[in-house]
Amino acid sequence: MKVAEELGVDFLLVKSDSQLVINQLFGVYQAKGDNMVAYLKKVQEVAARFKGMKMEQIPREESSSRCPGQDSCNRRTSIVYKDTNPTSTPT
Repeated sequence: MKVAEELGVDFLLVKSDSQLVINQLFGVYQAKGDNMVAYLKKVQEVAARFKGMKMEQIPREESSSRCPGQDSCNRRTSIVYKDTNPTSTPT
């Protein structure tokens, strides 16, 4: 999100395979523990600086297929939009 902000992105589509993170961001789950509460607050602060943001949970299989054997990229999948139409299809 910070990189997207630095690039001047207006609308952001975030895809994550973490049901916990997505539901905490939507307010369905409560963040527990000082670290998670602080992380959620920081994400909400950064998210508020975009004109629009959409978050989607994707199946873990879909996420891991992008980086076979590389667990580090599973939770870092995001697509950014610089235009004013957040529903456009990225290329």
